Amino acid sequence: MVVDDEWEVCESVRQIAQRFGYEVCVTSRSRDFQAAYDSFQPDIVMLDIVMPDMDGVEILKQLAARDSRSRVIMMTGYSDGYLAKAVELGRGLGLASISGVQKPLTVSQLKRVLKKPAGPDKESETQAYAS
Repeated sequence: MVVDDEWEVCESVRQIAQRFGYEVCVTSRSRDFQAAYDSFQPDIVMLDIVMPDMDGVEILKQLAARDSRSRVIMMTGYSDGYLAKAVELGRGLGLASISGVQKPLTVSQLKRVLKKPAGPDKESETQAYAS
């Protein structure tokens, strides 16, 4: 599942993820996240941090409140420090698996974060921030 207010990002991630064999649901409106999540029940949620209406932090809180077991990959075009704080918050909220990736995304970067096994792996997360 991809949640990003930039439709071009949603479509790019969808196309690349589908090439790797993933079934993908996208929403460019954060307020539609809950209904899409309930109907799709994703294994992976790629989530932009900064969006109008409801930001990625609010969605993280919703996922934690639901005791979600989806793997969360935070995305942002802002600084690495901003991304690291969002990942740290997700862990603090008790999310089982959370990492981050800097936008703009490359095909190899997206492949790496999608293929990464679930669970915390601080070394590869740090590399994902820097990519």
